[in-house]
Amino acid sequence: MAPFDLSKLFSLGLLSTALLGAAGCNSDYALYKVHPMFSDAVKASDRGLVEKCRLVITDDKGGIVLNDSEILKLRKISSDSNNDVYVGCSGGSTPKDLGVLSYSSSLTTGRLTFTVEALDNVADHVIFSGSTTENAKVFANPKSDEITVDISLTAKH
Repeated sequence: MAPFDLSKLFSLGLLSTALLGAAGCNSDYALYKVHPMFSDAVKASDRGLVEKCRLVITDDKGGIVLNDSEILKLRKISSDSNNDVYVGCSGGSTPKDLGVLSYSSSLTTGRLTFTVEALDNVADHVIFSGSTTENAKVFANPKSDEITVDISLTAKH
């Protein structure tokens, strides 16, 4: 289960899948569980330079499927008397683990590349990035068909 409420991407994906099914179209879809984290080499002080993060998804032809910096905004996911837990990106307080989000796609063949970029507050300069490419497959069984996408962000050279 995702550590915070399912993303707007997941909601929109399920809505579009439901609408396609209701229209009599093929309702096959792929479901990805995207988990971006900073590598161990990135210090907390370096993460403090991050102003925002962007998720970019491209298809195997290089076409942009999604380019969104809202989905990775900093948000509190839990709180107790001793500790607040946050995921996402925000100036000065970006945690190592950015959280897990779900993304659904009508693309059930081919490959998608998931890239997360961490930007500073100087002209949206990319200072950390990570990327993973995964094969699409039809989501038919929740126990085995969800595609895990682990992304490790490292310093951009």
